[in-house]
Amino acid sequence: MDKKKKADMEKERKLKERYKIAFALEQKRIDLERDKFEFKRTIEEDKLSRTDTSAMSIDEQEYYQNVKNQILSRRSAQA
Repeated sequence: MDKKKKADMEKERKLKERYKIAFALEQKRIDLERDKFEFKRTIEEDKLSRTDTSAMSIDEQEYYQNVKNQILSRRSAQA
């Protein structure tokens, strides 16, 4: 092989390696964003689950009970 072909092949190999690294970093960023979202959702769901409904109207109590049931259902499906 001549020098130009070798140089082109090396350049292509390095480019593929950079793309591979960039893809891995982007995947890591996406995973961290998902974890951050899940953490925030868990905090909000925990707040909703601990909400005292004793002073609320029946409709509000039913709403919060439905929300709590949805949260528990989703969490048990994930486990």
